Amino acid sequence: MWLHPDDRPNEDAHSPACLGAARERQRDARWRRGRAVGSGVLVLALALLGIACDQDLDQVPVPDSGAINAGKPEVRARAILSPTKGNEASGTIDFEWEGDGTRIEASFEHMPPGVHAFHVHELGDCSAPDASSAGPHFAFYDTKIPPDRILGNLGELREGEDGVAHVSRAVPGARLAGARSILGKAVVVHAKGNDPDDPPDGGAGARIACGVIEAIH
Repeated sequence: MWLHPDDRPNEDAHSPACLGAARERQRDARWRRGRAVGSGVLVLALALLGIACDQDLDQVPVPDSGAINAGKPEVRARAILSPTKGNEASGTIDFEWEGDGTRIEASFEHMPPGVHAFHVHELGDCSAPDASSAGPHFAFYDTKIPPDRILGNLGELREGEDGVAHVSRAVPGARLAGARSILGKAVVVHAKGNDPDDPPDGGAGARIACGVIEAIH
């Protein structure tokens, strides 16, 4: 006999529906606990991975910017020269960085007899019939120039019996990069050879061919 209605057992609590709901709540509680544990493990794993990655990055050598820029520039150039008015000489000069200067490979045809100086000139403009638009000789160095030096001197071309001339030589100081780069300047071939006693232009006479130095890739 029950003294109070609330003291009687709840028969509905043992019904299948109630038992199913209780099991569902237990599964839900276990799932939440497992999720919390899993999240904690994931956070810990990510933290450990971050530490490992930081340590790996510390061990990766970082290239020095000075070392990167210390190498020679990957620049080559070419000048295609056409004859000035009344002349026939034409040719091609290839430029490639070498040491503290540039190596040139020059090939010309229809050259008049004799020796012909060729120089780099200040302006990349060969539009004038006599190539006077190319301006004066270009100085490879921006420091004080010795008074006996011929400026922009690339050497001399010597015409063969067939009117063809070839030159392969290094030109110290002629640069394809930097403040005194020869890129965009003109190359002029002259009617005569260099006169070392007549700096800074070498007294080489008229301009018989002209072309602009342009980078190639």
